[in-house]
Amino acid sequence: MPKELVSQSVAVRQYGVSEIEFTQTEEDIARISLKLDDINADWLATFSRIKGLILVPRGELLSARTSQPSIVDRAPLQTETEIESLELTDGDRQLLVRANGDIQARTQAQNNGVYEITLDNAKLSENFEGPQLASNSPISEIRVRQSGTSVQMWVTTRLRFRLGDIDRLRSNTIALPIQEGLSLPPNSDSPLLPPTAIDVPRVENRPTITSGVLPHNRPLVIIDAGHGGQDPGTIGINNLTEKNIVLPISLDVAEILKKQGIEVRMTRDTDNFISLEGRTDFANNVNADLFVSIHANAINLSRPDINGLETYYYQSGRRLAEIIHWSVLNGVNIRDRGVRRARFYVLRHSKMPAVLVEVDL
Repeated sequence: MPKELVSQSVAVRQYGVSEIEFTQTEEDIARISLKLDDINADWLATFSRIKGLILVPRGELLSARTSQPSIVDRAPLQTETEIESLELTDGDRQLLVRANGDIQARTQAQNNGVYEITLDNAKLSENFEGPQLASNSPISEIRVRQSGTSVQMWVTTRLRFRLGDIDRLRSNTIALPIQEGLSLPPNSDSPLLPPTAIDVPRVENRPTITSGVLPHNRPLVIIDAGHGGQDPGTIGINNLTEKNIVLPISLDVAEILKKQGIEVRMTRDTDNFISLEGRTDFANNVNADLFVSIHANAINLSRPDINGLETYYYQSGRRLAEIIHWSVLNGVNIRDRGVRRARFYVLRHSKMPAVLVEVDL
């Protein structure tokens, strides 16, 4: 236990907890004690993927106006099936759920690589154990909770992985295979596998993309060339500026998309400055289907490690980010710096799936 916490008592006064006490009972044993307003409340301790300890109440929390929400789902469960463990097996290629009785399970793919697994007529065992997730695990996060007479699990897969269909191994054991392939959107019937390498044509004569209103009977994509005008972006070797690199890339991307029958609008097609708010307002006002912002990392002596491909998303853009990232990696020789979640303004304020791509300057 950290020295600053030993023998400390912290007032909480939220979620039915009045106080938390921290004690070091032995040299290698620490104790965390919760003083509860309701001694009948049922709590669960579990490990997080960042090596922390999470204490959560089982059942629903009542969102009341007072500062003392209460546990409202404490009725005894009328079931004998207990979920005992959740394990990663077969070289981290299978997620195994074990119980002490018959399991009735159903799964649903949500957005951004999240899968919801519902185990009906079941409850979490007092000794429930979950897997330890390593940094290279195909699963980045697992959340488990008791909800009425069901146990709910939310599993988030990493880039390039998805959960397959439920496989009942025995009456008390089910398995979900962890497969290669991009995350499936809701109601999708087939996986989208990484595309093969493609030849990207160079466009010599680039016509100016008009700003008139386009008929929205085909997919409409906004291509956002970062920076511009008085905002040069980052400065690389030989004084190369980011704004002058990303504009021709953006124009090439726009032409490639147009040749495939996709409507394209650009936030800028010349060296002019557009505010971040102006970029997202433009995309939202024309009711675009996708928003792609193109930027470039500067390679210089002060930051030799910042080079390669990075693709960012915020909420609904994860699948789009995965597809773009795979396409670039399979068509261009560039270092892979991964797909990441970020709170960039253009990602947070775009109403449609949006991504920001960082290439090398």
